[in-house]
Amino acid sequence: MVFEVLDELDSKFGQSPEMQDGMPTPATRLRNETWQLIYTSDDEVFHNTLYDWLHRRGLSDRLLEIDSPYVLGYLQRRSSESLDHYGLLWQYHARRENFYGAAEVLHKLAQSDFDLPLEKRLEFLSRAKGFCGSYGPMGIRQKMNELSHTLQEELDVAVIQDDVLRRVKEDGRISPSKKEKLIKELDSNLLTLSDVCFNLILFLFKLLMFFFTYSFSIALQILMGTWIFALPSSRAQTIVGLGKSRSVGSNSSAQSTLMQRPRARAIRTSLWPTTFDD
Repeated sequence: MVFEVLDELDSKFGQSPEMQDGMPTPATRLRNETWQLIYTSDDEVFHNTLYDWLHRRGLSDRLLEIDSPYVLGYLQRRSSESLDHYGLLWQYHARRENFYGAAEVLHKLAQSDFDLPLEKRLEFLSRAKGFCGSYGPMGIRQKMNELSHTLQEELDVAVIQDDVLRRVKEDGRISPSKKEKLIKELDSNLLTLSDVCFNLILFLFKLLMFFFTYSFSIALQILMGTWIFALPSSRAQTIVGLGKSRSVGSNSSAQSTLMQRPRARAIRTSLWPTTFDD
């Protein structure tokens, strides 16, 4: 019943001019006095229900303006399960110049398990560090400096993580399935420096092993071709026999040499692969 009255009050007087001749209109005064009476209620259950109602109507920003002892507790409880309320919580602290509180909330939000891309987590870390550079009371200043140091360390690692993510996205040699897996690992939670390095080293190791596997047989053919060209025909025939690459007859060594040389040149130009899989 109360919320129906509030809804009708806003819908009826929401479009009316708020000021007339420099003074609030009667409709504006009635609306403001009604809301003020609502905000001064000492019923915490009612306040929680009111705040949920405002959130459902898309009016959560009003919580930042309400001067009530119940708003902070409400936002802290709801922020554990709602990203919107988490955002309101750090703004609530910032509006009241509690910059250390805002930085703490943003720090926790950057480390949270919410489905956030790395870009947003970097943004939250940067905002938090900016708040740590703002004014703070003497008793809080040291805590703000310590948090700022922690945030800077995490920002440094997150920038590396973002750089690895960007390179993975731009690398056209990675197979789609492998790229999707790497992006999912990197574009989510913040990783520690050891985790970022491990993923990078693992990626480079697999890349190196692929190149090695891909080029080993080709390198053997090049090596054989070089020996056939350089060695006398009798020894070349022995090398080819051991390598099982091709047979070279005693009467056709010159012909084999001529066939091998362009083959070796062609192989040398194709050593760098265009794609690699898992």
